[in-house]
Amino acid sequence: MDQMNMDCMDWNVENGPVVDLKKAIRGRLNKLTPENYDKISKNILEMEVDTEEKLSALVQIIFDKAVDDPICSHIYAPIYAELCKLMFEKEVPSASGTGKVSFRKLLLERCQQTFEKETKDEEEIVSKQKALEEADTEEKKKELQMELNERIAKTKRIMSGNIRFIGELFKLRMLTIKIMNFCISKLLKSRDEEQLECLCKLIFTIGKTYEEEYDAKYQRAVAESKRLGKQLQIQLTKLDVYLDEMRKLSQSEDLSSRIRFMLMDVLDLKQNRWVPRREGEKPKKRKARKRIICARRYYQTASDGISVTKTGWWTERKTTRDKATCNYRS
Repeated sequence: MDQMNMDCMDWNVENGPVVDLKKAIRGRLNKLTPENYDKISKNILEMEVDTEEKLSALVQIIFDKAVDDPICSHIYAPIYAELCKLMFEKEVPSASGTGKVSFRKLLLERCQQTFEKETKDEEEIVSKQKALEEADTEEKKKELQMELNERIAKTKRIMSGNIRFIGELFKLRMLTIKIMNFCISKLLKSRDEEQLECLCKLIFTIGKTYEEEYDAKYQRAVAESKRLGKQLQIQLTKLDVYLDEMRKLSQSEDLSSRIRFMLMDVLDLKQNRWVPRREGEKPKKRKARKRIICARRYYQTASDGISVTKTGWWTERKTTRDKATCNYRS
């Protein structure tokens, strides 16, 4: 029997069905490319996900791959969003036995929790900074500084990845314009540069779709007000209002030049009718995917303290057992 089909068989409870499910899903997603998307997505849909625990595990893995993969989350977010759309209405019985829980509900809760957890992350970073200042030896300071840098980098990566993923979900009409309105407003109110950077990435992703959705809702609201003979009411903010505020910020000397240029790039994109001057990165074909897998292995071995050398995209491990250049089995 095909190995891929074997992974879709009924799970053995004694061997831990959720653990087996997680391994199978991760294995599929690690091989995901534009070329095999239909096959991989069909295989994941055929997996037996019939409990809230399994559905939560499925949401967690897809979300983590879309948001926190250091190699390619920013490139593959659109594909993961497409995968979520296939399962968006999937429902299973709730663990409490009352009603059902949906993939949609779990995914939106995860996106919201990640978007709103910045306060907790900031508190953890401040705590690490305080511990660094109080360290009494150089060795301890060096260790704490590395932990602090890793934490800051991970927080920034997750925040940026979540914003991109939210934008891709909105473009596929899985999130409402009301949610986008809230996200843009919250990011714009902050004068923190990381928040403003996320704002720019979000509008880069959703700008055209937001305007289309707003115009459609505005036209419906006008027609409804005429039919009922009532005053026009619409509780959304036009994107131009946010862009005017961003234009003011782009001239502020309190911000770094990098952020000011990012803000100006968004304004230029709007001026160009949301057509980018250069095409962004797209999901890789199979050969390029091999290079990404090798790059991931390089970062994993380097983080584990294993001595590695990197030649271009390929890596070699300095061991007598494995001298070949990053073997890959298709």
